[in-house]
Amino acid sequence: MTIHFQYVHMPESESLSEIVTRNLQKLAHKYESVIRADVFFKQGQGNDGNDKICEIQLSAPGPRIFAKSTENNFEKASRIISSMNGYIPHELKKCIEVKDKYMLLVNWETLEHHEIGFRKSPEYHELKTLLHHFYEPFPTVLHYQ
Repeated sequence: MTIHFQYVHMPESESLSEIVTRNLQKLAHKYESVIRADVFFKQGQGNDGNDKICEIQLSAPGPRIFAKSTENNFEKASRIISSMNGYIPHELKKCIEVKDKYMLLVNWETLEHHEIGFRKSPEYHELKTLLHHFYEPFPTVLHYQ
């Protein structure tokens, strides 16, 4: 897969590029038909400079796929989650109807990678401080196949 990065109104970040490249390579391994990714990093409307937007356009035979994610702490949280053993790409979705409501979907190779390897790790506690204030009260965690 060919990956093209574009930084719009913000400085280039090697760590962001590395995180996205690593995750896109996992995606390409799973979905071999993906041949190109155009990645756009943009500065959001936040006043503190931490509001970043990542848009990724994937090219594959057939219909177009478009993903977009926005969050202040998403860069740090992404680094933590993606470093864990058994991790498969994740998504953070912002609710359209209810302000400050989010859905985090993280894919793991096995249930044990999530419940034991991740949730019992020191990295999980760091992630809690970054993201858990986005969902109040804490949601029920369910596992799907």
